[in-house]
Amino acid sequence: MAQTLSSSKALTAEKADGQKAVSTARVAQKADDATDGVGYWVDATNYFDANGSFSLTNGEKESFRANLKFDGNNVTVSNLFDTSEWSIISTYYDINGTYDAANKTITIKTPRYQEGASADHYTLYGDMNYYGEQCFIALLAGDFDTTPDENGQYGLYMTDSLVFDVSDDFTTLTPRTGFGLWALTESDGYSYGSLMFYTKNSTLTKMPEEALLSVVPDTISFEGASVSVGASLQRSYTLINKGLKEATISAVVNAEDIQVAAPRTIGPGSKIDACVVFKPQRTGSYSGSATLSGNNGATSAKLYFTGTVNPAPDFSQVVKEGSETVNFSLGDDFPYVVTDTITGYPVAVSTNVGSNTQSHLFANFDVPAGKVGVFSWKGIKEGSYSNGVKIYLNDDSVITNDAYAFGMDQTTWKDDISNTLVLQEGSYRVDYNNVTQMDFWNTGDKTLRTYLYDFNLQLMDQTAHAAMLKADSLDFGSHYFDKLSVRDTLTANLVNLGTEPLKVMAIEGDGAFSGVVPENEVESFGTLPVAITYEAENVGEYTGEVVIKTNAGDFTVSCTAKNEAIPVDYQAIVKNGKFSFNTSDPYPFAVEADTAYNSTSGMDNNNKNSFLEASFEVPEGKVGKLSWKAINSSHDFFYFMNDTVMTTGTRITLDGGMMKLFAGKDVDASSTNWTADQLTFAPGRHTVRYYFKKADSTPKYEDKVKIFDLSLDLTTGISTPTAEGKAVRTEIYNLGGQAQNQLQRGVNIVKTTYADGRVDVRKVIAK
Repeated sequence: MAQTLSSSKALTAEKADGQKAVSTARVAQKADDATDGVGYWVDATNYFDANGSFSLTNGEKESFRANLKFDGNNVTVSNLFDTSEWSIISTYYDINGTYDAANKTITIKTPRYQEGASADHYTLYGDMNYYGEQCFIALLAGDFDTTPDENGQYGLYMTDSLVFDVSDDFTTLTPRTGFGLWALTESDGYSYGSLMFYTKNSTLTKMPEEALLSVVPDTISFEGASVSVGASLQRSYTLINKGLKEATISAVVNAEDIQVAAPRTIGPGSKIDACVVFKPQRTGSYSGSATLSGNNGATSAKLYFTGTVNPAPDFSQVVKEGSETVNFSLGDDFPYVVTDTITGYPVAVSTNVGSNTQSHLFANFDVPAGKVGVFSWKGIKEGSYSNGVKIYLNDDSVITNDAYAFGMDQTTWKDDISNTLVLQEGSYRVDYNNVTQMDFWNTGDKTLRTYLYDFNLQLMDQTAHAAMLKADSLDFGSHYFDKLSVRDTLTANLVNLGTEPLKVMAIEGDGAFSGVVPENEVESFGTLPVAITYEAENVGEYTGEVVIKTNAGDFTVSCTAKNEAIPVDYQAIVKNGKFSFNTSDPYPFAVEADTAYNSTSGMDNNNKNSFLEASFEVPEGKVGKLSWKAINSSHDFFYFMNDTVMTTGTRITLDGGMMKLFAGKDVDASSTNWTADQLTFAPGRHTVRYYFKKADSTPKYEDKVKIFDLSLDLTTGISTPTAEGKAVRTEIYNLGGQAQNQLQRGVNIVKTTYADGRVDVRKVIAK
């Protein structure tokens, strides 16, 4: 026996709902085609768990129907494996074996893996396309070693045949070895890995004429901090009918505070997912059972329950003000708990574990007539790709925080999800829903959780003129300073608590900070955003206050910011014109000769994204023509889909709007990919941003973008009269009122906003 394949070669199933539905339908059709055979129920134990990890003792349990057709000594086996979650399998083949009456065995040839061997060497089970690689699926037999090698891998000892021992009455088939499916490439017979591999403890049992019911798992336990009085906890189970007749189901529950959901009917040879709901009303230990019975002589199934219930969480620990008026309730399955072991102070934390799970906390309260309610909380969300938190007020979205909010640029993050809601008379429910779509290791660790604290409900009398700032401080963070002044804008949000409209009359700035008086006013309970600007021309730390003067009083915003010297001199890439640069931290772009490139080149992925920004100013009366040269060389993981998904590659934007993606080996990312109009800029400051995203599993090619020959040519344009004061924002529109990134040929509308609040609107003709 040869030890030539290892446990590390485990493929990952594609389990999206749509794909799974396609696959299930295909398998069902295959089973229907074999109804002239004999139905056998397979109870198998996989060497791999639900997450694709190898396990000698805790492999996934699988239960499904196979069909055997006997023709003399010839045996044809259909559906020997449960492939319902593998939508990538395109073709299936039946497996042929030989029945030996004297020895009571069925033998199926299983030629061992030979590196480079073609498909005709093996017993084939099907074909598949795995991430663009066409593969055939071979049936192999054998057992994994019980001890790992020096690399922690378990080798597969293979046999030339898969032998089943057959009972005298043909009711039970027992394999002498394990057996499974291995994917190998059609091009060169390379091993891509195992789809599944069942242990020799698996059995095939002839299906009886009557319904035969069973459940998986047969025992459901409710344990852990989330199991508390007042919670509504849900666990799943699968009801299985291993018989050849349909059964009508009834459930008799002999368990305290347990509800068992069961299907009304279950067809022959079928599996149906159902659930158990536990709503404990007391603390302590629980135990009980439920009997699921079928009509027409069906054999019943027994489902057992155990649990240990804790006291209800004391959410008053995380309430700053209003504990008498805010009532907290828990959601199904994975409620929130209160702990101080994670953050050092009491927080309400989500508890869901596993993929496609949710954890809900509901805050319920009323705002009486004649009052204004101000409800706030502080919170942190640690997230990873496809996971996040969704916060709703009476089913209307307040915050959606997940990978898509970041444009898929980040795979992990830690966000402040604090917020303040101003509410008029009524009843309210705030839902904090922690959503985990992918938890491969079933850990529910801290990077998948939501933390909430300092809940605060204030009720105050409503007057004609009253307002509040949602946040009275703004941190502009740290910026790199190069040639041009650093500019940034954040928003201070004023909420109108009064019955009359709220209007900003003036704004007084301090030092590097100023503000823009909004033109509009806001009605009662509305939010009025106020742009607070920062501009500084030197390295250093800056603090200041901005006073917003309104018809409801004055409001002060404390501001902080910091400028640091840019760590790399990028002027070597400039061919013509004046540019000021900015780059990413902690991975600034590097410079070699006259070329800038991402310093992350060659590193593992780990979300090491980086950018380089080049800013320039076009004077009044001039038009700027921008150009550059760039080459992208990266592997795009989804290249075979004939689309640029850009797991690794370059995204270039002009003034934060016009965007193009570049991925692949030696791809031209130069300005020649834009039209002349798109590269023509009106007076004012503009920025081109080169962003290199790294998310591929293994860096390939040069793994970089190279930028050089950056150029700005200024030509005479139509000059626009300049109003007095400092311009803080310039907006360009076409005659239809649509916003533009830069001047377009013909008539443009240019709107300039100044620091003192004045707005200048002019027609500008660009040639």
